[in-house]
Amino acid sequence: MPGARSRPVRGQTPAVPLAFVLAALLLVGLAAAPAPVNAASQAMVPACSGVNVRASASTSAAVRTRLATSAKVTVAATVPGSSWRTDCAGPKAGSTWHRISHVNGATVRSLYGVTYVYAAGGLLRSVPAVSPAPMPAVSPAPMPAVSPAPVPPATPTPVPPTATPAPAPVPPAPPVPTPAPADPAAATTDPLGAELMRLVSLDRAALGRAAFQVDPGLVAIARDASFTCPTNPGLTLRGRAADMAARSYFGHYVAGCYKAGTTTAYPALGIVRSVFGYAQARSEILHWNTLSAAPVSYQLGCSIAGGNCTGGTTSTPKTVAMAQRSFMSSTAHRTSQLAAYQRFGCASATTPGTTKTYFACLFADGGPALAPVPAPAPAPAPEPVPPPSAPAPGSATMVPACTDVNLRTGASTGASVATRAALGTTLSVDAAVNGSGWSTDCAGWKSGATWYRVTHVNGTAVTSLYGVAALYAATGVLAAGSAPVPAPAEATPPSSPGGLTTLGESVTFFGRGWGHGVGLSQYGARGRALEGQGAAEILAHYYPGTTIGSLPEGSTIRVLLLDNHVPTAASPLTIFGGGDAWSISGVDALFPADARLRLVPTATGTTTRWQAIVDAAGTVLYDAPAPADIRVQGLSPAATLQLPARSSTYDTYRGTLRILISGVKADVVNELSLESYLRGVVPMEMPSSWPAAARTAQTIAARSYAAVRIRPGTSTFDVYDDTRSQVYRGVRAESAAADAVIAETANLVLYSGTTIASAMFHSTGGGATENNENVYVSATGARTSTPVGYLRGSADRDANGVPYDATSPHAAWQTNAYSLAQLSAIFAADSRTSVGTLTALDLRDRGVSGRLVSVMLVGSAGAKTVSGNVLVAIFNARRPAGDPLAWSTLLDVAPIP
Repeated sequence: MPGARSRPVRGQTPAVPLAFVLAALLLVGLAAAPAPVNAASQAMVPACSGVNVRASASTSAAVRTRLATSAKVTVAATVPGSSWRTDCAGPKAGSTWHRISHVNGATVRSLYGVTYVYAAGGLLRSVPAVSPAPMPAVSPAPMPAVSPAPVPPATPTPVPPTATPAPAPVPPAPPVPTPAPADPAAATTDPLGAELMRLVSLDRAALGRAAFQVDPGLVAIARDASFTCPTNPGLTLRGRAADMAARSYFGHYVAGCYKAGTTTAYPALGIVRSVFGYAQARSEILHWNTLSAAPVSYQLGCSIAGGNCTGGTTSTPKTVAMAQRSFMSSTAHRTSQLAAYQRFGCASATTPGTTKTYFACLFADGGPALAPVPAPAPAPAPEPVPPPSAPAPGSATMVPACTDVNLRTGASTGASVATRAALGTTLSVDAAVNGSGWSTDCAGWKSGATWYRVTHVNGTAVTSLYGVAALYAATGVLAAGSAPVPAPAEATPPSSPGGLTTLGESVTFFGRGWGHGVGLSQYGARGRALEGQGAAEILAHYYPGTTIGSLPEGSTIRVLLLDNHVPTAASPLTIFGGGDAWSISGVDALFPADARLRLVPTATGTTTRWQAIVDAAGTVLYDAPAPADIRVQGLSPAATLQLPARSSTYDTYRGTLRILISGVKADVVNELSLESYLRGVVPMEMPSSWPAAARTAQTIAARSYAAVRIRPGTSTFDVYDDTRSQVYRGVRAESAAADAVIAETANLVLYSGTTIASAMFHSTGGGATENNENVYVSATGARTSTPVGYLRGSADRDANGVPYDATSPHAAWQTNAYSLAQLSAIFAADSRTSVGTLTALDLRDRGVSGRLVSVMLVGSAGAKTVSGNVLVAIFNARRPAGDPLAWSTLLDVAPIP
């Protein structure tokens, strides 16, 4: 894509073994534009957990959110739509849908940017309206912490009670709507599953690992979410643990359920991906043990062999202890679980009529949302925030209860993390609100669904720091604190003070980052992955407001390989077949893998005639005039086509090569499946030795970027094979590690609403990314682009202010020092920046990251204004050969912090 990207030395990592779970609500059908059937507004609640709410009345429409049983919605009408089938609160099917205008009292427009969302008619049930009621003072409920969970004391500790500890005192909050009561049938408790999750966290802490986030969505899949086989509607499974208990089997496929039109067993992995959207779920662990509630002493932090236990002991039911010890003694499970995941959920079930208990634990490295189930319950509209100079009247002062507390843009674990608060940070809290469920080990294990609304950080208004009215922290991760002490706001990108910057006798440009700075920073994604962030969290930061969804299978893309290439009779356009037989469109023959096609031009006056010649081992197999439009295609996926005119290092391709002849020139376009195309892109854009979460984020971004540009019938090609689009190098670039990630994320793209997101990316953000309209400007710096909601710039630094891309060789850079005469000569060599003897620069027009939007050069011959991109391009083109480049428009005449 436009903008350079660094390509560090590549390596390979072994593919991670995959084995997954079942259980999900599967709806089938196709959408039609819904017309109202009735218009009576009524309050309704989900009939079961994890109800899909979609962008339109169709099972193929994007899932906007998933509702917990505690949610309440306002149904404006019932409309016809695509057919669906479900096992929610009993098997049923139909084609009517509920049109929803409000979720938990908030308008759908304010939540999702559309007027309505839709739920299948069998998924909701009517309830009496619930009046708003004041919320109690605040009960702490934890949010996942980044730091390791504390190691328990050596003395046995009881299983945590289900009640939440009493909260730190906070002034009474304004009244907020109370969620509808949960359906008792759906709100099943699972103390053994919860206890197993506690042991997993304690073992990780004892081994020096960061705490996992307990993901309610994964818990629901493991425990009670349902899946109806799409090819066998009579086969319904309910929760991974419950299904194992009912069927007494251990497997990763659904017995009796097959992929459509095949006899291939339906994989559990496919269910998790297609139904629940956990594209980065990578493993499950399954145990069964004889039920015993008797407490036993469990040793923490033991080696694979069960020795060298360093974490003390805790008390737990014997069944849970046996399950966790079984898991921890498995080298493969333990190694991958400790190294690869950030989120998990466990559940248990007992085989009816027996004492045999099954456990299922699902692990995920990212996913379409940080907590798909339960769905975020939006907080009431924030009250006006007072000026930055003072906290809100009546607010309470609180501090983090552990280090690196997440402060989010909404009361949901799915909301973006605006910053992480270190120990000692003072926060002004003005209310406690309802939100999505969370759990944490911050200052002790706990969970809940209430959140603190934070208006000030270290005495500075959230509005001025982060551009939002308020931030939110789960109530379990904050504690009462002392009065706030004003502190400087988070560092913002520098800009030159005053007006013009008068230049001295010597000028050096200092800068940060490489590339345009819009969207995903590749080195930033690497840094985030190394800190434990999953692919979904990385994508949510760089493309705010997007969701992960699926493309239809079989998308084809067209890549321009040669443009206006001019062959000669002595050097014809040549294609070699390899791997299998191949054919030419319009020719009723197959040619062997070792044959070659030569397109030979012959000029007669002003007319050029082309001849197509196929030969092998010196024997001519075909010789005829060449048409203006030719397609060369392999017989099978094993076939490859070599195009020597492209490059000896990347001249081999899969799919079809289309040759378009016009006069003396020829274009060559590679037509192939989108997934095959990515095999030649992903390893070029990100090394296969980098963390899996970063490579997964890059793969989904690259697929999205390409998918947006597929335009059949509009032109002869969709994308270039270089940085004008994204770098594609065909078969010679492919790697096993990249192939594994591409296969794991097959067809997954980012959506903004119902539209595929143009997921731009670059090498190094330099500690911050930029708004698209501040980068794609005119030559004079005039803003000509429409702002894109998911291409917003933001700080890209950790809680200590360290850029996530700090390991990039271009995280910070500087040019040589130039005398004023040298610098004047560099810019005088281009008419756009020629101002005589340069005396000053106006560097004040900057974007949100500090990147230069426009620059005014002032000299003895007058003043001229150009965009930051033009300034950098002219400097790089006219600087003395061998001098360091300016790598981005995030530059100044003084070092940038």
